[in-house]
Amino acid sequence: MTTVERYLGQLMAAPMVLIVLGLSAVPMAYSLWLVVHDYSPLHPLQTQFVGLGNFAQLAADPRVWSDLRVTLVIAGAGVPGTLVLGMGIALLFNQDVPGMRLIRALAVVPMMVMPLLVGLVFQELFDYRIGLVNYVVTQVFQQQPVHWLDHPAPAVVAVIVMDLWFNTPFVTLVLLAGLRALPAEPFEAARVDGAGRWQSFWQLTLPLLRPLILVAALLRLIGSFKLFDQIYSLTQAGPGNATEVLAYYVFVLGFKQFNLGYAAAVSYLLLAILAVTGVVLIRQLTPSPSGRGLG
Repeated sequence: MTTVERYLGQLMAAPMVLIVLGLSAVPMAYSLWLVVHDYSPLHPLQTQFVGLGNFAQLAADPRVWSDLRVTLVIAGAGVPGTLVLGMGIALLFNQDVPGMRLIRALAVVPMMVMPLLVGLVFQELFDYRIGLVNYVVTQVFQQQPVHWLDHPAPAVVAVIVMDLWFNTPFVTLVLLAGLRALPAEPFEAARVDGAGRWQSFWQLTLPLLRPLILVAALLRLIGSFKLFDQIYSLTQAGPGNATEVLAYYVFVLGFKQFNLGYAAAVSYLLLAILAVTGVVLIRQLTPSPSGRGLG
């Protein structure tokens, strides 16, 4: 490559580089400025430099830690739940039976629905008087109807169920693609050695799908920590603040109270927790260099 060609390539790539910088570096720099200032767009002339004051306020804010607990509960149930359900459904969809292509296509429909609309649909499903869920509870299980959206614990359960329904198809799609791409030779050798389906699943399928499981888990973890749309339309973080997650609190701080400096501090707390949890997840799912493999 000549010097002219190299400079021409750099010149042609420059617009895209500038766009990427504008969409990432500039907002990041602005958020770093916000986090050390007490700033509100309603009173820009009263902006003050507070240093770590926003983080000190965060540490003393009980609402932050309550929302963090709710976030961890929803993520702790939603991420493993979607992985388990996604794996089970992917194993079923991996069977070559008549009509399976149509079933696979229908199974990914939830991924195409707007998150806000999902919340509205589940609001009707969990309605105390006319909801389908309470109809099943009373008519099938002969139990008293549940105030799903009016009491803290049932409301959290409703959010988790909604999260599972909305995100399981994505995990299913990822794992199904991995299952379809697995080599046949190891499984044939395992059958010759007398291994059953359960042994093949634990000894071959799961280890071979480890990279895809990691990717799906990380993406689901990020999605769970950013959960906002469905909660906004399903419970509006209620009853009280029972289903308010950190992402929702950032919305309240930034777009209702216009306390952008403090909202940025809470966002960075969310980012730090997500980064640490992601590193732990990677270490748990990635085999150590000294490992002996599948043996």
